[in-house]
Amino acid sequence: MSTRIDRCAALLRALGDRAPALSAAQLEQALADWDLVDVGGAVVMIRGAEMHVGAAPEARGRWFGAAVRALLCDVLARHGRIETVVMKDHQIGHAFARRLGFEQVGEGGAVTRYELRTLRHAKPHRTA
Repeated sequence: MSTRIDRCAALLRALGDRAPALSAAQLEQALADWDLVDVGGAVVMIRGAEMHVGAAPEARGRWFGAAVRALLCDVLARHGRIETVVMKDHQIGHAFARRLGFEQVGEGGAVTRYELRTLRHAKPHRTA
């Protein structure tokens, strides 16, 4: 099991050049009120009804279905909806959100806002 600082370092790797100029320790402090869940190659950030997934570059294209689905079910049960944002230029992130059933609810600045109210069966994404 990874430590919280390991999960923050993984998030920085997932963000790549979109990452803020922070160390893992600084990111850990900035995310102090977020739950960080390691789902094997990806880190899920949860705060209330807000949820984000950061997958390390080497893990992209793999499916985190069971682990992410369990987290989605938990957040939906507690809040009745899940909100997330995806950077406008991050096509893999948009495809992932749509595959999970998120619907676009708005745009602003550099991000697209999504919301999920009902969990549907999400098909795995397979790479050749």
